[in-house]
Amino acid sequence: MKEYCYVKLLLYAYPKLGMLAEAEQSSAEIKAALSYRAHCDAFTTAVQVADRVLMAERLRMLRETLKEIISEFTEEERFLFEYKYVRRKSERAGGEAEKHPIGCSIRTYFRLQQNLLAKVAAMLMRRGYTRKRLSEEFGTYSPFRRVYRALKEGREQAVIGKRRCIQLDFCQNSSDETGRGRFPRRMNTITASTASAAAQIATICTGVGTGEGSSVSEGGGSGVADVCSR
Repeated sequence: MKEYCYVKLLLYAYPKLGMLAEAEQSSAEIKAALSYRAHCDAFTTAVQVADRVLMAERLRMLRETLKEIISEFTEEERFLFEYKYVRRKSERAGGEAEKHPIGCSIRTYFRLQQNLLAKVAAMLMRRGYTRKRLSEEFGTYSPFRRVYRALKEGREQAVIGKRRCIQLDFCQNSSDETGRGRFPRRMNTITASTASAAAQIATICTGVGTGEGSSVSEGGGSGVADVCSR
């Protein structure tokens, strides 16, 4: 739902927050070093440098807050988070998509993802990150603005870019669900390094495309779907 677009934005951005903070810090240092070439007055240049340093610190603080929140996820919630928001493109080209049997229906999967957004929103609020504060601190930050706009307009597929193709093999209906232990163990370690990190950050820093991507049908079929944008 659109009221949780800002939470989706933060979860998608989480793996890149450290790099974004470093980019802002480096930008501030370069701007300060080249201040003698600035076309504006010294005071304006100093304010611009300070704004970048402040943004770098805000991004670091946000990353630590989200790291703390994610550490409190259950195993099931961690799987939901890593599958949807952290999945990286495989370095191995070609081949068939990986398939993971899931002990729940696709409808239940969507509900669990929505519940996760609501939980993260509540946990952010308890730590002082209200929608108002987030808007005040990051409302003018262009990488976040681009992604937020795409999410609000229903262009989530444009945000995620290319990722490892993994299909979830869902139960056909709720009566087939197995309950506890219905998800496989985590697919990724979210702190692991990846060769594609630089390419992924380009998506969030340079803007997103306009393609809608493919949707997932809830009825019929074999129950196998790549729900990367869900």
